[in-house]
Amino acid sequence: MKKSIGFYKIIIFIFLAGAVFSSLYGETSISTRLTSKIEPAFTLATSLPGTVVVNVTGTSQNIGDLIIGSNIPGTWRISISSENGGALVRDGGSERFPYRFNFGADIRGHDLSSSLVMEYFGPRAPMSVSLSLDYVSAFSLSIPAGTYRDTIVITMSAS
Repeated sequence: MKKSIGFYKIIIFIFLAGAVFSSLYGETSISTRLTSKIEPAFTLATSLPGTVVVNVTGTSQNIGDLIIGSNIPGTWRISISSENGGALVRDGGSERFPYRFNFGADIRGHDLSSSLVMEYFGPRAPMSVSLSLDYVSAFSLSIPAGTYRDTIVITMSAS
């Protein structure tokens, strides 16, 4: 039996139509790459006012809160130092009103005659830490009346 040229035209038409419809209704996909660069960042914020009036009749005082955090993958530090080595010093004199520094619940009674340095490794979500002082009342120390001052410096750095 001899097939006609019309038969082959129909077969070719069905094949081409199938190819067209499968590309119209077949599976297609698109992809895209997402990228971002996250810059290194420190969080160092505080509720400490510019000046804290220490209640010298008491024996302890909360002086504020510190919020710290970092996305640095390596080592980073918080350093706390005292201009007068952990004491308020009387203006125009040398008399000292010593105190001990507390950093949250973990570090209590640190003598700031040497800096308090805490090392952290890797990213850490911002956290709030309470800062406070412990001391003997001024009356118990028998120090003269006057204005006493110290400056605490808090520094955050990466290695």
